[in-house]
Amino acid sequence: MNGADFCHEVDGCPGLYVDAFRGKYLRRTQDPDNAFILTHYHGDHYQNLPRDGKHQGLALIHCTVVTAALLTRVHGIPEMWVIGHEYGQTFSYKIKGQHNGKQVAITFYDANHCPGAGIVVIQFPDGTTHLHTGDMRYHEKFKSYPLLVEAVTAKKLDIVYLDTTYSHPKHDFVPQEEAVQEIADTVAQLL
Repeated sequence: MNGADFCHEVDGCPGLYVDAFRGKYLRRTQDPDNAFILTHYHGDHYQNLPRDGKHQGLALIHCTVVTAALLTRVHGIPEMWVIGHEYGQTFSYKIKGQHNGKQVAITFYDANHCPGAGIVVIQFPDGTTHLHTGDMRYHEKFKSYPLLVEAVTAKKLDIVYLDTTYSHPKHDFVPQEEAVQEIADTVAQLL
């Protein structure tokens, strides 16, 4: 997880934060006008988010349905602070400080990383589109995500926040299908 501030603050949308549960951002969870997006339930993304009912809100945490279940059942975040969204379901966030009610549209799509992981498409009223990848493993199905296809076709993908945790050449993994098959073969041999 990248520690740079600009990776956690959505440009042009004050009060909207992605995977920002540490340092100065953790204090911002107390402001009900802020909103937090959690791309998936891995420790380097939820970092210092208090456990076992100690999280007091007031800002809502938006994530996928699976990540919401993990946050509430495993992490102990009270359900009143967590909103789970289905993949492909768009929801709105009122841009903080906008008295005219301008909102961004936010949509999660499957990131092909771990259960509940999502990439996040953020669309602004002026047509600007941002993509936050969280942790993702590219898959051909990404080409079928309607809002990504629309943005790429119109050449309107304005900012990509790319999590580069595994971009170093030392992380040369076998294809996912090959890894899954090897695990299945090993389990079959052991049984």
